[in-house]
Amino acid sequence: MFATGIIARLVQPCPTCGPPPTVVNPRQARDFARATGRLAKTDALDAQIIAQFAERIRPEPRPIADAESQS
Repeated sequence: MFATGIIARLVQPCPTCGPPPTVVNPRQARDFARATGRLAKTDALDAQIIAQFAERIRPEPRPIADAESQS
């Protein structure tokens, strides 16, 4: 249902784009979707669930590791 793995490497902070990006454990988001009874496999529904997860759970933004520490 949710992207994993490479996503953390693709997320880059954008100082003019609003709140900092937050990478969460996909299991948390999936468990949230399961709890709401919405496990459909479409991008549109996934986006809605992720947005609701972020709105209701408010995960803490974590600093993104620099390129050197990710290698």
